[in-house]
Amino acid sequence: MGEKKQKEIGKRRYGILIFGIILVDHIIKFLFISYFPQKVFVNTGISFSFLADTHSILTIVLHTCGVMVMVYLLKSSQPKIAFLLLLAGGLSNLIDRIVYGGVIDFIRIGSLPIFNFADSIINLGLVIFIIYIVKDWMSRLDET
Repeated sequence: MGEKKQKEIGKRRYGILIFGIILVDHIIKFLFISYFPQKVFVNTGISFSFLADTHSILTIVLHTCGVMVMVYLLKSSQPKIAFLLLLAGGLSNLIDRIVYGGVIDFIRIGSLPIFNFADSIINLGLVIFIIYIVKDWMSRLDET
C-alpha cells in the first residue's frame, strides 16, 4: 500500500474518531435534556464555568482558536491521539455553544465542578499529551 493511501486511511480514521466522540457526546446530552432536565446545567463560561459572566462571543472565539491550534498540531509530529481527543471534545462543546448558547453539563461527582462527556475526552487528551511530554523529557535526560 502506498504512502499516500495510508495517509488517506489515517485521515479517514481520524474523522471517524472525531465524529464518533461528538455523536456519543450529543446523544448523551440529548438523553439528559430529554429525561433528566433538572440535572442539566448550561455553562456559558469556559472550563469549570470560568469566565461565565463574559459575553458568549468571547467564549466562541476562545473555542475556535483552540480548535484551530489543535488542527495545526495534528499536522505536527506530536502524538495524534491526544490532539484528536482535544479536538473532538472542543468541537463538541463548540457545537453546544452555537446551538444552546453554552455547554451542556450534567455530570456531578462530589465537590468537583459539573462537567460533561466531551470535557472528560478533553482531559483524557491532556493526560496523554502530558505523559508524552514527560516521557520525551525523561528520554532527553537519559541521552545526556
